[in-house]
Amino acid sequence: ASVLKVAEAGTNMEQVTWQQDIAAFRGKLIGKLNIQSLDIFGPEINDTLRTAEGWIVKAANKFHISTRKSIIRNQLLFREGDLVSIKDIRESERLLRSLPFIMDARIYIYEYENETVEVHVVVKDVWSFTADFQPRRLNVMSLRLAERNIFGTGHTFSNTFLWNDRESQEFNYDGFYFIPNIGGSFISGNVRYANSYNASGYEVGLERQFVSPLIKYAGGAFFSELRERRVWYDTRDSLLALLNVESQVRDVWLARAYKVGKNDNGVQSRLVLSGRVMYENFLQRPFVNADTNRSFHDHTTYLASIGFSKRAFYQDQLIYNYGRTEDIPIGSSLVLTGGVEQNEFINRYYTGLNARGGRRIQGFGYWFQELALGGFLNNNEYEQATLQLNSLFISDISWVRRYQLRQFVRFSFTRGLRRYPEEYLRFTRRDGIRGVLNDQLIGHDKLFINYETIAFTPYMPLGFRMACFVFADIGYIDFGNLNVFTSPPYQGYGFGLRLRNDRLAFNALQIRFAYYPRLPPGVPPFALDVTGNSTIRFQDFDINAPEIIPLQ
Repeated sequence: ASVLKVAEAGTNMEQVTWQQDIAAFRGKLIGKLNIQSLDIFGPEINDTLRTAEGWIVKAANKFHISTRKSIIRNQLLFREGDLVSIKDIRESERLLRSLPFIMDARIYIYEYENETVEVHVVVKDVWSFTADFQPRRLNVMSLRLAERNIFGTGHTFSNTFLWNDRESQEFNYDGFYFIPNIGGSFISGNVRYANSYNASGYEVGLERQFVSPLIKYAGGAFFSELRERRVWYDTRDSLLALLNVESQVRDVWLARAYKVGKNDNGVQSRLVLSGRVMYENFLQRPFVNADTNRSFHDHTTYLASIGFSKRAFYQDQLIYNYGRTEDIPIGSSLVLTGGVEQNEFINRYYTGLNARGGRRIQGFGYWFQELALGGFLNNNEYEQATLQLNSLFISDISWVRRYQLRQFVRFSFTRGLRRYPEEYLRFTRRDGIRGVLNDQLIGHDKLFINYETIAFTPYMPLGFRMACFVFADIGYIDFGNLNVFTSPPYQGYGFGLRLRNDRLAFNALQIRFAYYPRLPPGVPPFALDVTGNSTIRFQDFDINAPEIIPLQ
């Protein structure tokens, strides 16, 4: 066989790691390229002969339009007539799995004829249409309809409708259209239009990122005009207000990557040089001068960065998804950024550093760390700076009878240094105490630790895998003090259930019960949430546009 199964994590686990056996095929000519698309229900990526059972799923397979072969072919880094390269094969597999409308992908190699080989690409789509209805209150409700693979083209069209009879504009709309990998160029385009009470306007963008280490050039252009109501909080005077703001943004960047070293055994090292120009002009804003409302100054920012990236991938399952193959990045990156901001009152200089590292510790788990520090130099003083420390640990799978368990531990610390009075940190529902979003929990320093144990059960009613979880969160947020630990700890504890079918593009259904022993007045200590739980992406080690480290 040309493809060898080299690792399995238990009798109920599907294949988790595949490795091409290229000893017999390295350097041979690809004489034939065949693409096979599997039905959503029935066949599996490792068992293509399995058939669907039941008239409902058979009808669903008939109704679904499979991804066009030309779209799959555009994702491949090789063509008929090329020589077999294990690097291109593995990277093409990963690129296919990264698509939101593809559940899984495998690439096989066989002997063909006249000393050539046949490359066989097998892909399995997901059911790409999603609908999400949320009645938030009796007079507030939202409906989201999205199709991630229009007529098999890979295009995404998302529409969100919101009705709120408490606002002057009762009916609100937000639409988004996305085109991936235009013509096989790996350039993606998007258009967004919003007409709502809080934000109205449009965004248009074209971008080519370093989605693969084999890409040498990347860049993008982004344009927007937006009218929005921003929450404005002056931390000097504890004043909270809603401001009407209208702005124009123009953002262009370009980057070039250079291979460093031999890049053997799947490890790919690159040096990346990039430049960026960002322009923001306010058509409507509050009163400004050199020292007032500086976040609303018209400005043009020029940035340049130099970075080194070293990365590879390994495959696993049951981390953020519920059965499909997941590609986990390992490696490191270091990026140094510098530039100048020219605004209507002053010129100042920016410097920043971002360092990341991730590794797999055999028999223990995955560990990721990040250090980011950046700010502006103005009159020989460092201002509007941000310091971030992040760490994530994900354990290997452990078994308790028929249940598969993983542990997740996340640590995050953010400090704002000499920020503007209207800038502050806050807990969000994802970054902080889960399920808590409160305007009283704001400050200049933020620290939190999230812990979760998830147990993937063997039960799959109607194809939905059930997973139970328990969690514990503790967070500190402090305004004005140098030591964040002088503020009181805020905590959240709870448990819940998630249901997800990886054949569908829907978010996981999450039912969560939480207890909060300490929260600001007016916030109930108990909460029961029924929400959609979106899939989290791994932090990668690719380098793209130069960035200003945000306060968030």
